[in-house]
Amino acid sequence: MHDLITTVSDAVSMVEGKRFIDFTLPDQSGTERTLSELIEGKTAVLELWASWCRSCRVNARSLKPLYEKYHNSGFEIIGTAREYRTPAKWLKALEEDAYPWPNMVALEDSHHIWTQYGCPDVAGRTLLIDRNGIIVKIDPSKDEIEQYIKANL
Repeated sequence: MHDLITTVSDAVSMVEGKRFIDFTLPDQSGTERTLSELIEGKTAVLELWASWCRSCRVNARSLKPLYEKYHNSGFEIIGTAREYRTPAKWLKALEEDAYPWPNMVALEDSHHIWTQYGCPDVAGRTLLIDRNGIIVKIDPSKDEIEQYIKANL
């Protein structure tokens, strides 16, 4: 019951206008990466996804043109995957999808990132974060992200 109450409380508190929640996880080489260090001073997208989530992967792949167009102007995307037991399927998905941005993995949601970001177990989440670390939009469309970038970079 406590876990359910905590999950609901976290989900309700994750709103636009709130500062992002920082975390440190390994990337595909096993190097620990910290979200705040990767996005400091940048307009960013935090893409919560999983190798088994088809819609998450389709959404992430759709952001590649934005990354290529705006990355050198101070735009960053950070992928964070939720995987079960082993990172093998995540590593295969990274290879297949060829994301050009940094990616990290949370096995078994050990850091409770999905819970903290109010994200259901069966879905991903996209968060648009401003240069000051404030969540501007939860689950924005690609067009909404580009409009924000154009107006704020």
